[in-house]
Amino acid sequence: MVRIAATPIASVVAAAAVLCPSISAFLYSEPVCHFGNLPRTDGGVRAAASVAGRDALPLRSVMNVDADGDGPVILRYTLYEPRAPRPPGAVAGPSSRGNAPIVLLHGLLGNRKNFQTIASALQVGLIVRPRSVYSLDLRNHGENGRETWRQSMTYRDMAADVIRTLDELGIQKCVMVGHSMGGKVAQAAALLHPERVEGLCVMDIAPVRYTEEDDPNWRTIREVVDALVTVDLLAGKRDADRHLRGRIDDPALRAFVLTNLEDVRGGDGGKATEGSRWKINIDVIASRLHEIAGFDPAPEAPGGTPHPTYDGETFYINGGASRYVRHSHMGAISALFPNHMITTVRGAGHWVHAEAPDDTVALLKTYLER
Repeated sequence: MVRIAATPIASVVAAAAVLCPSISAFLYSEPVCHFGNLPRTDGGVRAAASVAGRDALPLRSVMNVDADGDGPVILRYTLYEPRAPRPPGAVAGPSSRGNAPIVLLHGLLGNRKNFQTIASALQVGLIVRPRSVYSLDLRNHGENGRETWRQSMTYRDMAADVIRTLDELGIQKCVMVGHSMGGKVAQAAALLHPERVEGLCVMDIAPVRYTEEDDPNWRTIREVVDALVTVDLLAGKRDADRHLRGRIDDPALRAFVLTNLEDVRGGDGGKATEGSRWKINIDVIASRLHEIAGFDPAPEAPGGTPHPTYDGETFYINGGASRYVRHSHMGAISALFPNHMITTVRGAGHWVHAEAPDDTVALLKTYLER
């Protein structure tokens, strides 16, 4: 059952719901969601096109290193140039065919490859308004490299990394799409730098603090991160998997977190394993998990500094089987993002884009081509 208001994007989402019956879209009456057409700006840089995308550092950056070792990080990214043919009447422009690019931001313990399926689908599936797609590795994650590791994991700092990377790429405005931790980074960037965010899509996360006491999901995250810290790096990745079986029962989750661990090759012509190492800054992630659980752009106590708001069109895509976005979070969402719409994909869990990629792509396309 789909319940929506008569707004431009709501009507498109209704059409998407007909095509993908597992989508359940709904609006909260306060505030009334009204969506119009966003201005289209020229933001993006052209690069060689490929189906899988192009891994690169931002233009004008030989290495993603900050000179003082403490400031914003210039993030690694993969670029997916639009490949869809432009039909008659489609919007044209000098760069990215006149449409603001999309920036994809992954979740905790993830990396930019988590969005490969979604990015590739948008690369070829956006017909009316083709857009370049950038998938980023966030701070202390992915392939950013140890020389970029930082001690902070606040959302203000992670948002600053994204903005700095946009500056290096020459992107003035973009549409941000983030999942989980990446969704909080996207929300923080929109609140702190609204002039840089043309549109915002958040997957299964609210702009609130999560606690182990009130949220079993966050308690599980703490247990997983604590388990990773105990991995013996003198052993290989296979030994690490055996070690984690006693603490992480789900084999899929175990395989996911172990994508962040790599074997160190040494003797026997580089074939022998001489231990392993983390590609992510697991020690800082573990020690700063309280920052990741929170949401520092908004005050967490009554009487604090007035919070910023983002008045742009904000689209929440939640998993119907997930508990990360609850009715109790609606007040925070409405206060910070008054022009929002919330859609639920029935049967999908927290990793909604991985569990229901077709539904997720259908929703993103309706939002991006409205």
